[in-house]
Amino acid sequence: MIGSKDETGGCQGCVAEYLGGQRFALRLRLPPALCQSGEKYQRLEIALPYGTDQLVAALTLEQAVSYRFQRDARGWRVFVTTQALPFAQATGGSASLGAISTPNT
Repeated sequence: MIGSKDETGGCQGCVAEYLGGQRFALRLRLPPALCQSGEKYQRLEIALPYGTDQLVAALTLEQAVSYRFQRDARGWRVFVTTQALPFAQATGGSASLGAISTPNT
């Protein structure tokens, strides 16, 4: 499901709601063939052990969020993709720990 920053929750087909900790509720929009008793949405609760802060920030900043659902031998997996948060570069320390540079020409 491809995300868009113009959509509520960053995606039209799947909208995440932060529940606290590592927990999220996903509201999936279903195609008519999969709708039961006329309901257009399916709600799932999931835990995302990695990238929780990035997803919460993306939802807060109204960034695009894309989802991929994959079924394998262990069950269903959800892959969430969004723009990475900016971070401050850290430099310094000792040159004896290693360095990368380009030669002067």
